[in-house]
Amino acid sequence: MITWVEQEPDFQIRSLDALLPRLGFSTAASLWSRSDDRLLVLVDGAVRDQIERHLSTRRIEQGGLLLGSVYRASPSAPTVVTIEDAVAAADALGTGVSLTMASKVWEDARARSTAQRTVIGWYHSHPDLGAFFSGTDRYTQRAFFGNAHSVGLVSDPVRKEERWFSGPESAEVLAGDRLLLS
Repeated sequence: MITWVEQEPDFQIRSLDALLPRLGFSTAASLWSRSDDRLLVLVDGAVRDQIERHLSTRRIEQGGLLLGSVYRASPSAPTVVTIEDAVAAADALGTGVSLTMASKVWEDARARSTAQRTVIGWYHSHPDLGAFFSGTDRYTQRAFFGNAHSVGLVSDPVRKEERWFSGPESAEVLAGDRLLLS
């Protein structure tokens, strides 16, 4: 017999005020002046470099999980997602066109999670295939990263392309909605 136990989500939407001291003036000002409800993704530059190094080590698909936080000034304000850590799937099985990440990556991510930083999405590569979300990627996003603030990154390290997607429908995160978090 299976018993369902209702649990609180493993993330907390934090006040945008908590993030503002970490932002430069122009980034903070642009956040406050936004009048749309599009998701904004702020990526730590060192984490972005770490992901790029990982994905360029082999010409097979590789990937991992993204850790970060979710911020919003009010329920009607845009959502801001920060990417502050990445956990490579060390025991993944990849080919030139497919990737299977074992459950150990979730254990590794859980060990690096904190009250302020949880799994917020995933990343993987499409070496020399271009940066796009395949049907399988869209299924993975919907099944495992179905919150509106969940993100997915696909990178082609050979062609030097990347694209970000969000939510259960894998909506593309526009270039102007992705900024480096210093």
